[in-house]
Amino acid sequence: MNKKLKIRVFGPGCAKCAKTEEIAIEELRKRNLDFTVEKIRDLDKILEAGVFTTPALEIEGEMLFKGQIPSRKELGEWLDKRNALDYGPSQ
Repeated sequence: MNKKLKIRVFGPGCAKCAKTEEIAIEELRKRNLDFTVEKIRDLDKILEAGVFTTPALEIEGEMLFKGQIPSRKELGEWLDKRNALDYGPSQ
């Protein structure tokens, strides 16, 4: 059975957080990957994750971006390098 990538977006729900989520979803869909998105808006949980500037993006437990909106290029390169063979296409 194929595994879904676990995506977590950290931030209070601001426009930058929404853009971070949008870019992540678009890049994952481009690659036909299966994923879930969790929005972490609680300040205590954000801080527990070691995030002190938002937005932040974590994929599969790896914090990829903090305090900035990820570039499509950087995120796409990370996804390609990670080679998502472990993750099945979305249905």
